[in-house]
Amino acid sequence: MTNEKIVQALEEFGYPVFYNFDDSHISSLDTWNFFSYSESTIRKVNCNYYQDIEIVFVSEKTSNPNYFEIDIIEKMESIGLKLNGDGQYEHFKKANTDDYIDTITLTFTRPIKKKKWKQLLN
Repeated sequence: MTNEKIVQALEEFGYPVFYNFDDSHISSLDTWNFFSYSESTIRKVNCNYYQDIEIVFVSEKTSNPNYFEIDIIEKMESIGLKLNGDGQYEHFKKANTDDYIDTITLTFTRPIKKKKWKQLLN
């Protein structure tokens, strides 16, 4: 599972996708509705390697009675990622406004083939 496949799958939802979103990206935002993703951990289980990918959906002023996060989970699972644990919600008030920013962080696990990593290093 490559990062390119993750980006392509997230872009199908029609929102911008950022790798490791931080303050440097803020100036390029037209909206507070976007995805951010990053690698968070790597581990070895028996002889297999796995990496966790955190995907965060950030939304402003969007009511979600249809559980959009389930669509995200199903899309990521369709490309080979597995949901790892529970989704974490956060709610932030924007400074000097009555507006809020909501986030959902979903952690997925992907298998890593050792040979691919060695090829990338050469």
